[in-house]
Amino acid sequence: LNYLLPSYRDYIIGSKTGYTEEAGECLFLILKFKNSPFLFLGILDSPARFKDADYILSILKNYYED
Repeated sequence: LNYLLPSYRDYIIGSKTGYTEEAGECLFLILKFKNSPFLFLGILDSPARFKDADYILSILKNYYED
């Protein structure tokens, strides 16, 4: 999660990482951008969950902040 914090510190309200056999490596985030409702992002079964989240967050930030 520290990978995401420098770029998205002001937008991430809550986070949880985890692993189960059924869901694999997971990342869940609660987000709030300037012009957005509260958003929930769940990434399941992804060894690259932080990179995936970074990609999705950059799209959301561009959408809600511009």
